[in-house]
Amino acid sequence: MATERENDRLLGPEAREWTRDIWLSDPSGKNIVNVTDDSFIDWNPVWSSDGKYLYFISDRSGSMNLARVLLDPESGKVLQRPENIITPSAWIEGISLSSNSNQLIYAAFDRRSEIRKFSFDPAQEKISQDSEEISSSTDFYDLLQVSPDG
Repeated sequence: MATERENDRLLGPEAREWTRDIWLSDPSGKNIVNVTDDSFIDWNPVWSSDGKYLYFISDRSGSMNLARVLLDPESGKVLQRPENIITPSAWIEGISLSSNSNQLIYAAFDRRSEIRKFSFDPAQEKISQDSEEISSSTDFYDLLQVSPDG
């Protein structure tokens, strides 16, 4: 299995342009610790009440979902690699933990994409009301084209 640093090399330097990493520092701005340094998008960090875990949103599971990393509460040093905590939602935003860490809140963004085929009259610039569903999924569709044979 490739390490995260090896994945960066496999994906190429342009992959790093789309990443976000999490850093910690003490109140003086010293003792800076790099919590994540990989090709994933990591953001919205929140502390557990005991200061041992830093929860955050990350795409390391394949979609924007919950992750956490175990840290030394005194130094902030990373003690293990981030782990995914999969929520029932395909995409989450805006996480927050209660003061005792037993309640988590987040905004779920669950979308479905459909490809539908409509009849179109270019002379009247009208689309028919009837349509045919071609596909429906949680995938993102973009730049569609009708085939030459329709």
